[in-house]
Amino acid sequence: MKTIALSNGLVALVDDSDYECLNTSNWHAQRGRNTWYAIRDSYKADGTHTTERLHRVVLGITDAQIEVDHKDGNGLNCQRRNLRIATTSQNNMNRRTPKNNTSGMKGVTWYPSRGLWHVRIHINGKRKCVGYFKDFAVAVKARQVAETEHYKEFVCVA
Repeated sequence: MKTIALSNGLVALVDDSDYECLNTSNWHAQRGRNTWYAIRDSYKADGTHTTERLHRVVLGITDAQIEVDHKDGNGLNCQRRNLRIATTSQNNMNRRTPKNNTSGMKGVTWYPSRGLWHVRIHINGKRKCVGYFKDFAVAVKARQVAETEHYKEFVCVA
């Protein structure tokens, strides 16, 4: 594993075999919604400006409809073993718990009117109710079981 220096004091992780060809470009860090990414400016043959993300270059993905998922959730870890092609739904399965989450567990919400924890999961863009639970630990376990069943290898481990 080698590192490529970026702006903001950050580095991108790449495989040794990819380092020489990637390190010839001027990469910089760009903040995404939930993580940082390594990007470079490039110009098309017609002179129009575009940006490319390092993880997409590593996998040779140029089709904007194809998404790339970072297994560990770190957008700067662009080692091949950490990257995989994914659908939008699969990519969302691997998202971390949002910072504004009040329960501390993705998909687990307190319903004061019922006095119960509500557990839900998203499958192919559709919200599915897992159930209502009195005990928080039981609700969390139900969410984890549902994730394992439906998300399979895209379960968020971060």
